[in-house]
Amino acid sequence: MNRKSLKEKSLTLLVDTWQTSWELLKITVPVLIVTRILEQFGLVSFFSVVLEPVMGVMGLPGSLGLVWATAMLTSLYGGLLFLRFWHLPWI
Repeated sequence: MNRKSLKEKSLTLLVDTWQTSWELLKITVPVLIVTRILEQFGLVSFFSVVLEPVMGVMGLPGSLGLVWATAMLTSLYGGLLFLRFWHLPWI
């Protein structure tokens, strides 16, 4: 393997890493901001009550409704972030 090939592969890896990180950041930052706003205004418990019937059909507590909705609206990563940074009493 010559130096040019190694340099090209390293540059390709760097570009791919940046593109992936950027895509995740575009999801992560808005989800964290919205999560914090919902917590500050006490809307998390409201949405939990609203989504409780849907979650009950799946055998899950109503408090997971926002995690589920976030994952459906953004991506699995958004749902995981919501789950991670939202303080659920039973986790």
